[in-house]
Amino acid sequence: MSPFILIKLNLLSFIKMKGCVKLFMSTITTDLYLKNTYKKNIDSLSKIYPEVAERLKDTTVNNNKYSLKKLKKNNYNLEVKYKNLFYYNGMDPFQDSKSELQKLNLVNTKMALFLGLGLGYELLAFVKEVSQKQKTMQIMVVEKEWEIFKLALMVNDFSSFINNKNFLFIIGKNDEELPHELFHILKSNNRILYLKATNPVYHTSSLRVNKDYYVNLIKVFRETGLRVIEFYGNDPEDSLIGIENMLENIIEIVNNPGIDYLYNKFKGKPAIIVSTGPSLNKNKHLLKGLEDKALIICPDASLRILIGMGIKPHLVTSLERVPQVIELVKGFKKEEVEDIHFAACPVIQNSVYEAYPGPRVIVYRDFSHFNWLGIEKGTLNIKASSGNMAFKLAEALGCNPIILTGQDLAFSRDGTTHAKGADLGERQESFLKGNYLKVMGNDGELIETTPVWNMFRKGYEEDIHFYSGQCINSTEGGAYIQGTEIMPLAESIQRHINKSFNPLELIKESLSNFKDSDRFNDINRVKILLDETILDTDKIIEICNSSVQMINEKKIYLEEIVLNRHTEFSDRKLININNEILKCKSKIQTAYPKTFGGLIMHTIQSYFIKFEIDINAIPSKYSSNHQAIAESSLLHEVFFINVAKMTKKVQECLKTASEKLN
Repeated sequence: MSPFILIKLNLLSFIKMKGCVKLFMSTITTDLYLKNTYKKNIDSLSKIYPEVAERLKDTTVNNNKYSLKKLKKNNYNLEVKYKNLFYYNGMDPFQDSKSELQKLNLVNTKMALFLGLGLGYELLAFVKEVSQKQKTMQIMVVEKEWEIFKLALMVNDFSSFINNKNFLFIIGKNDEELPHELFHILKSNNRILYLKATNPVYHTSSLRVNKDYYVNLIKVFRETGLRVIEFYGNDPEDSLIGIENMLENIIEIVNNPGIDYLYNKFKGKPAIIVSTGPSLNKNKHLLKGLEDKALIICPDASLRILIGMGIKPHLVTSLERVPQVIELVKGFKKEEVEDIHFAACPVIQNSVYEAYPGPRVIVYRDFSHFNWLGIEKGTLNIKASSGNMAFKLAEALGCNPIILTGQDLAFSRDGTTHAKGADLGERQESFLKGNYLKVMGNDGELIETTPVWNMFRKGYEEDIHFYSGQCINSTEGGAYIQGTEIMPLAESIQRHINKSFNPLELIKESLSNFKDSDRFNDINRVKILLDETILDTDKIIEICNSSVQMINEKKIYLEEIVLNRHTEFSDRKLININNEILKCKSKIQTAYPKTFGGLIMHTIQSYFIKFEIDINAIPSKYSSNHQAIAESSLLHEVFFINVAKMTKKVQECLKTASEKLN
């Protein structure tokens, strides 16, 4: 099932959970109400956010910074002593929070981004007084201060919020951590679909306490949203190529072992990822003789350079769907690459496999169409480049540390793009065109890069943030990758690469467990799957076409409502039309979940995401809800046309693959 299947959520349907953990209380108060409230919250946190609950055990509130002032029964104010202010005005913090929310003049807040929690009265007021009117589907609470969060847990019961998947608490993250956390968050639970329907929600005191932090949060949120959209691509035709190539590569998939045979086989062993940045010229000679002491992985573009030096990497990653990849792997003699395993994602062209005479290992990218195929090989969450793929590969195999070299992701100081010996030269024209930007270099000075290279760099930073081991950047030039330790390659080798463990034999031994005895059964299962999926695509196309016809029949009526000209407007009629459209939309997703969610959605997801983002943003344009509903209904005509068009193209690929297999 695709992560973008839309489900109607009720924000107020909380699921309460019970639990018991040892209570840790600071010495700030002995008030029984505060103790009981804190315990209830911490019990819920221990189950849903265990790392937050653990962190709170080590958090002691500094009485010289913050203190609670009791107002009336079970109501408290927060005194921020170092700012010389009380957080809430008056004796009723809930009413004060309601007043603050009214000042925000919120419109179409399908996702609320709380800039600070305070003691939580503003969150309670929003849920009770505002969320239903705003049709809020998601709430994200970001609080910078652990001490404030701990005090809030003492004052108000958030256990039902903590246990609800539509609430998210992000606590104590610094400016460097926020982009990585938000990237992961916006990718999950459909949150990216509310990007243009997200509003910041806050009490003005939160900005008085930590204004710079929350202003930066809004900036990072917007930038990260664009990165997530970029992650899902911008071209359905490009995604279609990936499906077409996968279907052409079915025999390769069936006949070769998957990367899952190598998971954690190199636990605690060093890995070196060798890329083709111009800085590789400085230290590539140091790689000789390390084949028995480190797992050497290189992107396909580095293979010819290494073999030319007499160095045989153990694994070569390949990811791109374009035909130019053939140039990177063709022309080698079998004996040159017989011990170099081609760890490609089978979205590459089949001709690339045909051009490479060495052994293969199948590596799935986290694409739904591999789940649809149903032949397990091992899946990695790979970012945009073969270099990013090499890092995730080393991580999956358990390597630590992971050492990067030649990973410049920037122009050299003299303007070259690649190392000597690169297939397409040292100054590749495709990188010399377009806009440049400057980022911090590994030498502490600004250096020029391209938007594409910078995307690769951000991918590294995202992966390194969640990597539990040590990543050393021994590029000795290029752009700085946040989270890496900068160290010359000679020093990295001296410190971390000093014991032989024969990586090649370990790879061969692990992959020898693969048996191809089931390959004929796999082929037969795929044949049946293709036939069933072709029938499903016929039904999906039929639903789309009938939906277009239905919307066309109501088009004039809906257009008059959008223009606010309809004299016989019926609220019930409009809602019925919209519900019928959404019913058809839901049917193609839920009636054929494997075909639509596992195959079609991968093709149209870039279009689908942008469409849903725009649909969710429509209510912001109108003062009346019926105009927004009418415009949304009209726009679904184009949606169904595009889904039918792309489904037809996928169907043609399926038929071609079926003919070949038969």
